Amino acid sequence: MKKLVFLAIMLIACLSAAAQNSKLENKQASNFNNIYDMLQRQPGVVLNNSTDPPSIIIRGIGTNSSATSPMFMIDGVQVTESQVSSLTPQEVWSIEVVKDGSAGFYGGMESANGVIMIETMGHHEVQERAAEQARAEKAAAREARKTARQKKQK
Repeated sequence: MKKLVFLAIMLIACLSAAAQNSKLENKQASNFNNIYDMLQRQPGVVLNNSTDPPSIIIRGIGTNSSATSPMFMIDGVQVTESQVSSLTPQEVWSIEVVKDGSAGFYGGMESANGVIMIETMGHHEVQERAAEQARAEKAAAREARKTARQKKQK
């Protein structure tokens, strides 16, 4: 019984943590002027437009040297905010904001103020091609096994 209660509590905690993070897929890039307009549409993201580039706050003031800036990742690689500001909305496939405890997985202390993960169109297309090639290789292997079985039965 204790195990069942523990599992239920863990499930609820995981679901609430997943609900805290948000993801925006770029369906209509023409609606945005820059990357900061896209970030502003994310729940829980606060932009201070009085600075250039705008300062971004996700989780409030962090314990790591009173910093508020989140960690930025483009296509799985940690980058600086200036590299992010050079992106255009047309280049972005999706933006995911990680603001719960799982952000530590991406960068330890550097991600204490949250993580903004951006996937570009080019990276997405490479992933799609790789997945399609893997599917084709699996289909060819299945066909080869089927042919070998048929020859063995004769």
